[in-house]
Amino acid sequence: MKKSIISPICSALVVPGLGQILNQEIKKGIILLAIVFVLIISGTVTLTIIINSLLNNPYLDSASIIEHIYGENSTSLRIIAAISFIVWIYSIIDAFVQGFKLDRKERETS
Repeated sequence: MKKSIISPICSALVVPGLGQILNQEIKKGIILLAIVFVLIISGTVTLTIIINSLLNNPYLDSASIIEHIYGENSTSLRIIAAISFIVWIYSIIDAFVQGFKLDRKERETS
């Protein structure tokens, strides 16, 4: 199957970095996988902190819960989400471009 098709699909739908590994860019793929792992861990920790702060205050009503979520803790969560989105888009585009180059090289040698 064409690498310009399968590698971006793997980066988009499975995990960012897998397309790079399929394109034999092992170092770049491992770096992207490590970044995704760190982002998942930091997002989980941030969500845990937000939920713990909500559970420690039993007198919050629904309006103040939303206010609390959009307060000081949500900025770091938004930054993590933005970085995750950028890494995801980068891995898809890079996997497509590198896969396209590999497909073209393969056609030229055949």
